[in-house]
Amino acid sequence: MNILIIGYGKMGKMVEEIALSKSDTIVGIIDKEEDWQTFDKNNKYKDIVAIDFSIPSKVLDNIEKAWERNIAIVVGTTGWYDKLEEITQRANQEKKTLFWASNFSIGVFLFNKLNAYLADMMKEYSDYNPSIKEIHHIHKLDAPSGTAITLAQTLVENHNIEKQNLNIESVREGEVCGTHIINYYSEVDDIEIKHTAHSRKGFASGAVMAAHWLKGKQGVFTMKDSDKSDDKVIAIPFGDPQYNGFSDISELPHHIFEELKHFLLVYKQLENKSVDVKAVHTIAKDRETQKSS
Repeated sequence: MNILIIGYGKMGKMVEEIALSKSDTIVGIIDKEEDWQTFDKNNKYKDIVAIDFSIPSKVLDNIEKAWERNIAIVVGTTGWYDKLEEITQRANQEKKTLFWASNFSIGVFLFNKLNAYLADMMKEYSDYNPSIKEIHHIHKLDAPSGTAITLAQTLVENHNIEKQNLNIESVREGEVCGTHIINYYSEVDDIEIKHTAHSRKGFASGAVMAAHWLKGKQGVFTMKDSDKSDDKVIAIPFGDPQYNGFSDISELPHHIFEELKHFLLVYKQLENKSVDVKAVHTIAKDRETQKSS
């Protein structure tokens, strides 16, 4: 995979590290305006996918510059979604490619599924008032976070609360990677679910995996689209010791397999090859048969 990195801060450097660990080629790094000229002068690669972790004010320009060069782009930067409809229309009209997400972490992806389930359950109990709190480092420019906005959209879609009545509290402190809390408050008790990111690695890993998934596709995609895709695969988190020593998905212990088979993107850790989804379904079916017998 040929990857162009846009934005070379902490996230850009982590994307570079993870991409290189997967034997991807970094064809260029864009961190300032003149870097585009350097890239154009030196680039000899085709089939490039760009990964953007820049700043909100530069995202639209970066998308434009990538598309001018017929480069598909994965955008992890948040704070620009007021232009998403316009960008989507352009992509469809001009046959361009974009993958955007407010958060590429597999944990957040699953957390939002849990959010939807809980919201649907809680809508019958009017004594419980939902709210969202997000905590991030002091350098984060947008508030509320893109992830909090996505969580709010999911909650509203599955609950009977009006969007304008759902409170989102934003806190900026220290070097917090990202914490999101969904709370249902009543006079007698609280119900709360929480996701805490321990590092930025999950975000960067997900963006690189999204770039691999995006290759050869045309249109505008996000995490939900990938989850519904016929060619989705299971994604084993990079560097997690519990998966070491397994060269094939069928070798994974049952509890790990059950956890992984619902994930968005799955790669064999040792070989870095995508797993055939039909094979995963077959294994799952066989295991269910064995379990019931």
